[in-house]
Amino acid sequence: MHHGGPDGPQGGAVRVDGGYMTNRHLQTAESAPAARVQVALFNLPPVYRRGLGVGLTEAGYVVHLPSDVVAWAAESTGPRVAVTIDSDSSLDALDSVRTVSRDVVSVVLVEEATLVGYTRALPRCTAAVPLNAELDDVLAAIRAARHGFTMMPIDIAQILAARGEANAEPPDLSERELAWLRALANNVTVLSLARQSGYSEREMYRLLSALYERLGTTTRTSALLRADRLGLLRSSMPTQLTVDVTDRTATRRAANGLRSG
Repeated sequence: MHHGGPDGPQGGAVRVDGGYMTNRHLQTAESAPAARVQVALFNLPPVYRRGLGVGLTEAGYVVHLPSDVVAWAAESTGPRVAVTIDSDSSLDALDSVRTVSRDVVSVVLVEEATLVGYTRALPRCTAAVPLNAELDDVLAAIRAARHGFTMMPIDIAQILAARGEANAEPPDLSERELAWLRALANNVTVLSLARQSGYSEREMYRLLSALYERLGTTTRTSALLRADRLGLLRSSMPTQLTVDVTDRTATRRAANGLRSG
């Protein structure tokens, strides 16, 4: 945490009711909004806790240093955030906090900002940032957590997303639908695909839109990228398609069912 400030009468911080309040905020406390966000700091290194406490207070948060964060979560009201490190005891405490109040969001400061560290922390908190993050990043993580979002380094997010793709079950596609995807990957136009398959161009677009939706996307490019990651494009199947009236009717009905659902 890279934050500091003088301890003199103008810029110092005073501990009030288990938390911190700067001299400037002490002078205007009575005019502060009643529903300010409360932040509990627990199990943090003392020096880090002091710097973060001052920074949060200056940002307008009400900072608490509870000896029992579970009791704090059960007894306090209003918007609340718990901030801690990723030790076993801290993560266990967050589990207990969730059992007494589902409204408390949490931010974990990850000591080792690696894939292992994030994989261990994220299932048990709302957001996570490295322990050595700048104050602005911690504040951003708190704001994001309060709105239901999380923050993490881009490289960690990309690895986790790739893992999710690798472990995802591919949709159950027919041989004809797989052939369509492979044809599109080989730059066959939708008009040519429609003619080969026995559909009008409009029908073909509609069927492809339903196919993209089954792949969890809405565009041709993203559908092909996802299909490639799922291994659906790896085939020596020719792109030239023959018309099968029975299969065409079944496919049209499936597309209509997706739209009506």
